[in-house]
Amino acid sequence: MLQSIAQRIFGSANDREVKRLQALVAEINAIEPEFEKLTDDQLKARTEEFRKRYADGESLDDMMVEAFATVREAAKRTLGQRHYDVQLLGGMVLHQGKISEMRTGEGKTLVSTLPVYLNAITGKGVHVVTVNDYLASRDAAWMGVVYEFLGMTVGCIEHGLDNAERQRAYACDITYGTNNEYGFDYLRDNMNFRIDEMVQREFHYAIVDEVDNIFIDEARTPLIISGPAEDAADTYASIDKFTGRMMEGRRFSEGLHQALEAKEGVTVQNENQTLASITFQNYFRLYPKLAGMTGTAMTEAGEFAEIYGLEVVEIPTNVDQVRIDEDDEVYRTAEEKFNAIMEDIREAQAKNQPVLVGTVSIEKSELLSELLKKNNIQHHVLNARFHEQEAFIIAQAGQPGAVTIATNMAGRGTD
Repeated sequence: MLQSIAQRIFGSANDREVKRLQALVAEINAIEPEFEKLTDDQLKARTEEFRKRYADGESLDDMMVEAFATVREAAKRTLGQRHYDVQLLGGMVLHQGKISEMRTGEGKTLVSTLPVYLNAITGKGVHVVTVNDYLASRDAAWMGVVYEFLGMTVGCIEHGLDNAERQRAYACDITYGTNNEYGFDYLRDNMNFRIDEMVQREFHYAIVDEVDNIFIDEARTPLIISGPAEDAADTYASIDKFTGRMMEGRRFSEGLHQALEAKEGVTVQNENQTLASITFQNYFRLYPKLAGMTGTAMTEAGEFAEIYGLEVVEIPTNVDQVRIDEDDEVYRTAEEKFNAIMEDIREAQAKNQPVLVGTVSIEKSELLSELLKKNNIQHHVLNARFHEQEAFIIAQAGQPGAVTIATNMAGRGTD
C-alpha cells in the first residue's frame, strides 16, 4: 500500500533513472549547434583529443556528453541519421553496463554506436555481439562508416576466417561477431601452446544484442571443441528449435549424432572426445564490463540481476505507443485455438490488414502453414533458414493483407 502510494508520488525506480539521464540528454542537445559548426577534420580530431584526455586521467563518464554529441554529428553526416533523444538514453544505459530495453524498431543498432565509440577510446577494444553472421557483417559495414569517419578501426569475426584474419579483427578498436564465434575463439585460444597464435585480447567491454536470447534462453548451452582438429567445433544442441536457424558444423554428442547418421543411411562420422567446453553464461561473465539490449528484458530482470549482476532499464519509445495489447485468450483444446487463429486471419484479411503469427517452435509454424494452405490463404514462413532473405520477407510482412508466420525471432535487426 505505502509502496504503491510512494510510486505514484515519486515514480518508479525506472522512471527516476530515466529522468536523471534526461538531464544529460539536455546537455548533449545544448552543445549540438557547436558540433554542427565543426568541419569534418575537426570532428574527426575529437577522437585523438578524447584519447589524450583519457590517458591524462579523465574518466569516460566525464567525456560522455561530448563523445555522444560527436557520434550523433558523425552519424548525421555519414548515415543521414540523427540519434533521437530516447536513443541517447539507451546509449547511456549501455555505457553504464546495464541492459537497455527498447521496443523493436526503436533503432538499437544505431544506439550502440554511442557507447561503443566512447568505450573504444580506451584502446582496449569493444566487442559487439550479434545473433548471426549476416547481422555481424551487415552492422560492421553499416555502423563502421560512422566509426571510420571518426578515425577508429572496425573488424568483423565471421565463420571461415583464419588465425591471422581473426587477430587483425580483434586488434581493431571495435569488433563485431556472433556469440558462437567469440566463444569458440576463446576455447581455441586456451588450447594454443603459443601466445602469438592466440587471437583475442584481454577482455574489456561487450554489448550483446538480443541479450535475453543469449543470456537466458541459450545461457547454459555448452560450446564444445572435440577431437584433434581445431575446427571440429560441436555443441550439444543444434539452439534452431525456436528460431529455425541452420547451425552448420554442429553435432550432437554422446553417440546421438552417429545414431542419426546410421538411421538416415549417410556416412557415420567418428565420435570425438571433448577437449574444451564453456557455456555462454560463463563466457560472458569474463568481461569486466557488460551491457545488453533487447525489446524484452523486464520480464526476466530478476535473472539478469542474479546471474550477471545486470540491471534492466526500460527506455520510452520515441513516439507514444498507440498499439493496444489485449489480454490473452485461453482455449480448452489446441484445435479450438487454431480454428480461432484461422478466423482471426480471415477477418484481418477482409479488412486488408497485414497479419503476423508468432510461434514458439518450427513445428508449430509448419503446422500453422499447413492449416493456412488448406484454407487457401497465401502466406510466408519466416524461420531463418536463409539470413539474407529475412529482410525481404519482413519488408513484405507489412503489405496490405499479407500473412507472415514467424518463430521466436523478434525484429531480427531489419527495418
